[in-house]
Amino acid sequence: MLDLPAGSSRITCFAYGYQPGYRDAVVVNAADLRVDFTLQPR
Repeated sequence: MLDLPAGSSRITCFAYGYQPGYRDAVVVNAADLRVDFTLQPR
């Protein structure tokens, strides 16, 4: 879980042996937001 301020954020996810994944998210009024990642092997 990430506690992000309201506004735009870029979220990066990575694991060894996989290409990193990026998602842009907009947080509005402290609402819960779920961002899913599917990482591809290198």
